[in-house]
Amino acid sequence: MLFRAHGILYRRRLLAAAFIALLAPILFLLIAANLCDCGGDAVTDKLKMLLASFSVVSLLLGIILGTSPAIQMPGVPNQSRFLLTRPIPLLAMQFYPLAIATGAIVVLPAVGWMAVLGVLGLSHAPMLGRLAAVVAAYPQILWLGPNPSLSAMLGAMQTGRRYLAAVSVGLAIYTLFAALRWCTASTNQRLRPLGIISVLLPLLLLVVTFLWRSSISEAILLVQLHQGSPDYAPSNLGVILHFVFAAMCICAQFTVMRDIEI
Repeated sequence: MLFRAHGILYRRRLLAAAFIALLAPILFLLIAANLCDCGGDAVTDKLKMLLASFSVVSLLLGIILGTSPAIQMPGVPNQSRFLLTRPIPLLAMQFYPLAIATGAIVVLPAVGWMAVLGVLGLSHAPMLGRLAAVVAAYPQILWLGPNPSLSAMLGAMQTGRRYLAAVSVGLAIYTLFAALRWCTASTNQRLRPLGIISVLLPLLLLVVTFLWRSSISEAILLVQLHQGSPDYAPSNLGVILHFVFAAMCICAQFTVMRDIEI
């Protein structure tokens, strides 16, 4: 019952997240497949952008699912604050939104990519051939020989590690916004101004993310877009640090929720 109630509360954000998860692969495929006679460097740049798309989509989903009106905002009805007056354990109030957001961040990007690639494959779109030419520039794929299978190409590109890194990015962003949102209702006056950051932070993250030459965006997204080989893969340490950051935000959110001003 509680899971269904939270699902209803999140339905608009889930629809927006599903739209982004479907639209982002289309945009990245259009950019990557727009080949020109610009040399190998242009193809390498498109390949790097394509590989970074997993983390970019997860970051956008984390922002969408984690951003909502502040818990303590005059004139704004807030379901989360209302639930505090009900006999519902705090762990349940934290767990169900976290489970919904985690499921969306894990599932929606993969579904979006499969839907877009499936449509292109069924329609035999020329874009799919140009996309294959971009992916073929990945160094390890060159070793597979002619006409490699899709599973072999995904394995050579370390897609599993990249997708796990993207999930860690999305969870880190979501948990950060969730913790900041609850700070607005804290009895600690020093924590309340932190909620204001949750209003400006999405814009800042989006600006930093699309500054492809910025080392900050590379650290956030666990990608390498400036220099280096296109076969760069996220480090295990970077992925672990993102998950640790998400766990810290979850603990901080629960600590704030225990001392809320209704």
